[in-house]
Amino acid sequence: IACNLGRRSRQEVVGSACITLKTSHGCAAPVDKQPGPPAAVMDKMAAGVDEKFGSMFDFEEKYRSRLEHGVRMARTDQTYLAEYQDAVWGRLPGMLSWMPRCQPIMLSDNRMLIGLYSDVYCTSLSCFTEDGGKTWEYGEPMADYGLIQPAMIQKKDGTIMAYGRDKGPLRYIRVAESTDGGLTWGNFHDLKIRNPESSVSITKLQNDHWVLLCNDLDGRDGRHGRSRLTAYLSDDEGTTWKWHRFIEDNHTPPDDNPHASYPTVIQTRDGLIHVTYTYTPKPNETIKHVWFNEEWVKAGE
Repeated sequence: IACNLGRRSRQEVVGSACITLKTSHGCAAPVDKQPGPPAAVMDKMAAGVDEKFGSMFDFEEKYRSRLEHGVRMARTDQTYLAEYQDAVWGRLPGMLSWMPRCQPIMLSDNRMLIGLYSDVYCTSLSCFTEDGGKTWEYGEPMADYGLIQPAMIQKKDGTIMAYGRDKGPLRYIRVAESTDGGLTWGNFHDLKIRNPESSVSITKLQNDHWVLLCNDLDGRDGRHGRSRLTAYLSDDEGTTWKWHRFIEDNHTPPDDNPHASYPTVIQTRDGLIHVTYTYTPKPNETIKHVWFNEEWVKAGE
């Protein structure tokens, strides 16, 4: 289910809700929605996920009744809300404890890893499934304050790297390593790329190069930290990041800076690199989609 919300005040929320329909191209369209900002869904899985766990994500088939309930809630059906209020709010604290942000990765043909994080504890952990989501295994929380919304990637030697948003005071991308498949984590350190407490995304390309998407400002130089979104490219599994190029670089006054944040990066079969991210030119907010290749990044600014 996708929900696009615009808040006019603390008491009033206007938005649109839609049921996703899976297509052969991986896209979905709204079927029933309330008036509000246009809504659409890009339904894409990490490499290998759809083949092994596709039925897990068939929301239309498995959860249609629940999605219809969501549409009823969007219509502010007070009778319905009163009926389900206790059930929803009674479970809310537990539901909000651990959340995903970045796409999962496949560690083997059957084992999928997804990173979870907690805003309460300001840390992250891994969760795994080998049976299409019927059962889950959890690793230990990272013994590091402030690494949240982890973006996972696996090296050729099996080491898993987690690149995360920094909730600490130093404002660099935080990095952690796991040598046991994501069950435990160590070697916490800063990547020497700035981070204004914003989410990152990373993926491995078909040639084993890595591409990292991030806001690389610290937000302390008179510009909003999310006013610049940059693509970094590494040909040595993250040891160095030799190339980078700005996707968004907005220099308007801080209060007017459009933000470009919460990126997600994938590579399609044709070799193109696709990025979606939140984009906030006033007075509207939207999701922006751009695509490029490695040569574009290597050309630099």
